[in-house]
Amino acid sequence: MPGGVFSAPEHLPPPLKPVKKPQADIDKSCERLSTPRKEARAHDDHLLAKTVSKPMSELEPSIQRLYQQALDKKKRQQEQHAAKEEEDLRKTAVVKSEDEVMEGVNRLYARAMEQHKHATDKLREKYLFTPRASPRRHIADSNDRLYKGAVEKQKARDEKLHERYVAHSLPPVKKITPAQVAASAERLGTKGPK
Repeated sequence: MPGGVFSAPEHLPPPLKPVKKPQADIDKSCERLSTPRKEARAHDDHLLAKTVSKPMSELEPSIQRLYQQALDKKKRQQEQHAAKEEEDLRKTAVVKSEDEVMEGVNRLYARAMEQHKHATDKLREKYLFTPRASPRRHIADSNDRLYKGAVEKQKARDEKLHERYVAHSLPPVKKITPAQVAASAERLGTKGPK
């Protein structure tokens, strides 16, 4: 490592040596820095530009010309717009006979009247008083329905309980024919007391 411990690395350039300025340059810089500067005044751009004034007699024709050009342009645009609208109307216009027009009017009128009648009926149904059916009949019907339903439920519950707890303990029922009944009666009748 040439140059010792505190030397600059090889890839960096060597440090610059201070430049000595002549005394005249130093005095000039000191004087410049020590003198107070005048503040720069802000100027509006339009004040700095030269203004040209013309008499009104010279400006009047230019003003009239610009105004007239704007009016003419607007008038042309309106005419073009009106012509385009008229052309579009001619393209899409459908010519109908008097009968077709009246038929369309009648159809629209009939539809409107039907909608009006429907809306009126709905409002009448909603807001007018209508006597209801007698509640006694409804009460009697619901009582019968509820009573019969309760009775049928109780019967079904009783049958289930009978089958579950009683039916298996009863002796089996034997069915006999009328001939067997007659034979049994004869047997019992002949055995009498001895």
